[in-house]
Amino acid sequence: PDRRRDRGNVSVMFFFGAMLTFALIMAIAATGQKLIQRETLQDSADAAALAGAVVRAKALNFIAFCNLVDAALAAVFVILKGVAFGLQIFLPIASSLCSSHHYDYCAYIPHAQQVLQRYQTAGERMQQMMSTLAQGERTVAEIAPAMALAEAYKAGTDDAFQRNYGSGLSVQTIPGGA
Repeated sequence: PDRRRDRGNVSVMFFFGAMLTFALIMAIAATGQKLIQRETLQDSADAAALAGAVVRAKALNFIAFCNLVDAALAAVFVILKGVAFGLQIFLPIASSLCSSHHYDYCAYIPHAQQVLQRYQTAGERMQQMMSTLAQGERTVAEIAPAMALAEAYKAGTDDAFQRNYGSGLSVQTIPGGA
């Protein structure tokens, strides 16, 4: 056997073995990086979903509160209308009794007219408040989906960007960013 021809074989085998080891390490690193990116993307999607859900929940809580206040205003409105209705019945009866010489009722008529006027004014104000509250409720119901989408977008994109590129930057500070 000629040893001179076999001398360089170990170097060539070492070179190919080192290249194979390096390629395996790079493949493992790339796979790890893809797993981290997938986890970051999932975290961003979760953050976006949570942010959107929080905004929607707050909007629904506001709407529920408006409904509660509206129910209380409606109850007061019904009471006001009931008292006003009772006074509207009382005034003609008191006037007829006063004209038929039952003077005890005559003293109550001016006071009852003032109370009736105040209750009617209060009823009109209650209707205005209920209308304003209903308009505010409709406005929140209309803009809540857009607010939830915007908050979800901000939470998802900004969180993903900072996890991938560091917390010193933001999507909003990059040219062409959100």
